Amino acid sequence: MADTVDLNEIHEHVENDDVVLKKTQTIAELIAKSKHMTFFTGAGISTAAKIPDFRGPEGVWTRKAQGRAPPKSADLLTAQPTHAHMCVKRLYDMGVVKQIVSQNVDGLHLRSGIPRNGVCELHGNCFLEVCWSCETEYLRDYEVMGNNRKKCEECRKRVPYFCHCTKRKCDKCGSKLKDSVIHFEEDLPKQDMNRAFEHANKSDLVLVLGSSLRVTPACEVPETTVNKGGKMCIVNLQETPMDNLATVRIHCKTDRFFQLLMPLLEERGVLSGNHGKTEAEQRLEARNERKRKADNVAGN
Repeated sequence: MADTVDLNEIHEHVENDDVVLKKTQTIAELIAKSKHMTFFTGAGISTAAKIPDFRGPEGVWTRKAQGRAPPKSADLLTAQPTHAHMCVKRLYDMGVVKQIVSQNVDGLHLRSGIPRNGVCELHGNCFLEVCWSCETEYLRDYEVMGNNRKKCEECRKRVPYFCHCTKRKCDKCGSKLKDSVIHFEEDLPKQDMNRAFEHANKSDLVLVLGSSLRVTPACEVPETTVNKGGKMCIVNLQETPMDNLATVRIHCKTDRFFQLLMPLLEERGVLSGNHGKTEAEQRLEARNERKRKADNVAGN
């Protein structure tokens, strides 16, 4: 919230393109060598979709702390995934990145086409309705709103301040459905958290995209990879408390970073579809492909 913003630390810095390119080349090399990579995304990946961040110079909490009106925002219902989102989706589809862990509630990773099990949404999703009883999820095409000003006994047993009831019921068990957005002082969703830390422990590389890494416990996910001996790279306009842990630190916008990164990955063969596969797996796929072609010829 606004009281979590240090107004002395809202400055953003953009490095020149030569510096960014050189650092991006290093990240491309790390990705090419990686066997298990995770992306950790924050509000900075969505600002190009005209969705404001929280702690930037014009962020939601920054402006509130300064006594200014909230920043204008695109309608989340019609907001479109950014160039960075679509690059993340392509890398996920090709198996280059194994899991996306996101602090964002805008749903743009899912809207880009990544499946639900490919994204750990640690702070919820404005379009996701959940059943606390049987854990069934309902992804809606409209924003899901809880009755935040009301305090019902059912919600107060689990969360301290807000009512998450949406006035709809679960099709499976009949229990009250809840919105999934996480407020301050509420526990993060257990399944998403467990999956995020599972991948953090497996990862040899985590790429932080557009996050100030100031909100716990979410920011502990990339830190876990470093503590387990993996590498962390950070792409963010502002400084973060974990910059000293980063192998590569880039100050630039995430869209620009991916404009430079994707051709570099193409040059290194990372986008060939064989990234992370053993030679035996590649030979097996090649043999199966030859057999498939031979069967097609025989069938004709």
